[in-house]
Amino acid sequence: MPSVREWITHQKTSLLYRSNRPNELARTIQWALENPSKIEKIRLQAKQFAQQNFTWNIQLSKLKTVYQKLY
Repeated sequence: MPSVREWITHQKTSLLYRSNRPNELARTIQWALENPSKIEKIRLQAKQFAQQNFTWNIQLSKLKTVYQKLY
């Protein structure tokens, strides 16, 4: 999904793997299990990113901008 990929950075805000690649998924899960401190860092970065980009006020501001451009 291109729109979601704009928000996700591998090993910063999430872990990515290619679909229909079970071995790649398995390696990603294994990496996560072997790196709990890195997973915690990713979790905190993802939470911070969401709090800075997806609050109701931010979304309302973006929506207002779109409407203002239309009218």
